Amino acid sequence: MLYAQNNKGIKKSNPDEIEALYKQKAQYKLIGFTPYLYIHYIGKAYFDTLKIQKKIAKTEQKYDKKIAQPGLKDKKYIKLEDKKEAKLKDLYTTLNDGNWLMASFGEYPSILDTNNLNKSREQIKVYLHTHGFFRSKVEYKIDTFRRRCRVQYLISEGPRYRIKQIEYDILDSNLLSIVQQHPSSKLKPQEFYEEKQFEIERDRLFKLIKNNGYYDFTKLYIQFKVDTSNSNHQVKLITQILNPEKGHHSVYHFRNVYYIPNAGNNSIASVDTFHAPVGIHFLNYSKKYNTKILSYKIFIRPNGLYKQDSVQRSQQLLGGMDMYRFVNLNMVKNKTNDSLDVYIYTSPHKKYQITQEYGINVIQGLVPGPYLSISFRDRNIFNNYEIFDITGRFSIDGQPAVLENNKALQTIEWSVTAGLTFPQLFFPTKIRFKSSKYNPRTRLSISYNSVDRPEYKRTGFRAQYSYLWNKDDRHYYNLTPIDINVINSDIKMQEFADYLEELRAQGNNLYISFLPSLVTNLNFSYTFTTQVLGVTKPDFFVRPYIEIGGIVPYLFATHVAKSTNNELFGLQYYQYVKLQIDVRHYRPLSKKAVFASRLYSGIALPYGESGIKQNGSYVLPYEKYFFSGGNNSIRAWRYRRLGPGTYIDESNPYGLEQPGEILIELNLEWRQKMYKFIEGAYFIDIGNVWTIAKQATRPGAEFKYFASLPDMAVGSGVGLRFNFSFLIVRFDLAWKVWDPSKSLDNRFVLLQKNYSAPLLNFSIGYPF
Repeated sequence: MLYAQNNKGIKKSNPDEIEALYKQKAQYKLIGFTPYLYIHYIGKAYFDTLKIQKKIAKTEQKYDKKIAQPGLKDKKYIKLEDKKEAKLKDLYTTLNDGNWLMASFGEYPSILDTNNLNKSREQIKVYLHTHGFFRSKVEYKIDTFRRRCRVQYLISEGPRYRIKQIEYDILDSNLLSIVQQHPSSKLKPQEFYEEKQFEIERDRLFKLIKNNGYYDFTKLYIQFKVDTSNSNHQVKLITQILNPEKGHHSVYHFRNVYYIPNAGNNSIASVDTFHAPVGIHFLNYSKKYNTKILSYKIFIRPNGLYKQDSVQRSQQLLGGMDMYRFVNLNMVKNKTNDSLDVYIYTSPHKKYQITQEYGINVIQGLVPGPYLSISFRDRNIFNNYEIFDITGRFSIDGQPAVLENNKALQTIEWSVTAGLTFPQLFFPTKIRFKSSKYNPRTRLSISYNSVDRPEYKRTGFRAQYSYLWNKDDRHYYNLTPIDINVINSDIKMQEFADYLEELRAQGNNLYISFLPSLVTNLNFSYTFTTQVLGVTKPDFFVRPYIEIGGIVPYLFATHVAKSTNNELFGLQYYQYVKLQIDVRHYRPLSKKAVFASRLYSGIALPYGESGIKQNGSYVLPYEKYFFSGGNNSIRAWRYRRLGPGTYIDESNPYGLEQPGEILIELNLEWRQKMYKFIEGAYFIDIGNVWTIAKQATRPGAEFKYFASLPDMAVGSGVGLRFNFSFLIVRFDLAWKVWDPSKSLDNRFVLLQKNYSAPLLNFSIGYPF
């Protein structure tokens, strides 16, 4: 059995990348034991191949008998054949791979195979060669103890070669000029030899050439020659671009551009054609679509040079309008000259669409409850590619009581949102059209929301005006210059009113957050993501966000209404700045395991006269505070109950929601596929919230920079997830490890007796 394998002699190479080349994996070990192997043998003890073979034969006979029935209809016949095939497939998989305990939870024994060792040695040697170690040597030795084998790869890297000079061998003078005008930023003299950079350079040259009119050009014409005859461990790199066997590479221009709005139902010879000023032929034209908007979505122009980027971006922008089921661009070469006719085929979505969504609302509630959402969409409502949508949502669940920790109170929430999205930026300059390459959209929306709890009822009317655009599939931007929210709160529970009044008497102005309010802000967010569906690789996600509130109400109240105390028309308004950032990283460890991490941090700063500072502190709108604890936060603490800082209400520990102006959270999670749709997880959550200034009502809540590091709560636990692709059901069991509410020498609470029991979190979806 291959018990362990490692390598020796690596000085400059990446050990992790070399270990990934091992053709045979060693047995998994945990503190010297092989638990998955033991599980495999337990399953094998109950594995009866003869029984499975009999079941296969019985299944075949059962379905063959049903299929052989006289008068069987085709539909029924196909259904029985499919069932038979599915049943037999599962049985043969079990026969070949073993039962679920052997194949999924267990691990097959890794029997040493010297053929795999030789393949691994050759792969390592190839790897070293591609990284410039041309004189490397790789051997292996095997140490045996009883029935266990340890393999060690003995690696001598040798000197690493550098690139001495780069030359071009390009017969086509026009191509040579293009390449020389755009030198590589990766391949440079004196850089280490790296063959992976060659593929990057090949892609760069291919894209460069295709964007300069060479429609027929392929990557096969780009080759690299390496001359290692030079001394001093240096190489000469020659970049070749070959000519076709016959003739030369041709430069193409666009001749005619045809737009066909309803592929399959239109004729190119239609007389109902509109010739746009930019030269595009819009076939089967009617006033039901705006040719000017389409012209700025299409970056292909008659007599223009062929550019691959223009073709791809045109298809992306047309597809991103949510107007078409598909968008196809076909190029037809003309026989008389080097030109292309472009045919843009589109097939529209249905004009009207109704969708509904329903399920269980368990995001942060103590008791799950049902929700229902219904949406209506009208495409091209004013014949300018606008999208009108209206959505209604209703939900009931058991949210944690504001004044008690474990008590769940019925929360009824409903909302109605209407929006209108335009396929361009509504801005009083030519930027509305010149920005077309960034897929711009403008969205207007209004909504009404109601949250009805036993303590209070909070309603809000909101209006937003937003600009959205994206540079490509990685960079997304959202600017909302107008965000107005009118909020009204009705305190229904006397105990909650008494609690706010008690805080007010102590100098805490939290009560102001429940006054009739006018919350306005300007906000901007940027999202960067490297995630590609269906591709297993390290992924990053970064989303910074900035929000500035109260500018317009302050100017109007100060210079027009002449009101004071941050009031306008009898409504409390707030001046604040809010900054936050969400950074995530997903690193695959194997085909079945992923290490996920997230850093989430933010700060909200009230300023001006916001909050009527009278022997107390400035306040924010209640929705703008940060909270910590819950299913998607620090899972060992109840929802919104952690912190702030070291503060805890001894009379009601973790019983109240604890708002703060500063938040820092770090989540680490190892996710492992266990059996088909069942996944396991181990996680560590670190974080807390703090206040900006001291508060007499919450001692220890103030943020003190590095001195606040010991105030970070730590929770850890294990999780079980049922991944049904369309739905992920999550159970996380979390223990408190480090409790900042304790004295500094008593904060490690994991092993303390009589400490709080683990907290079970139930939710839908991954925590991040």
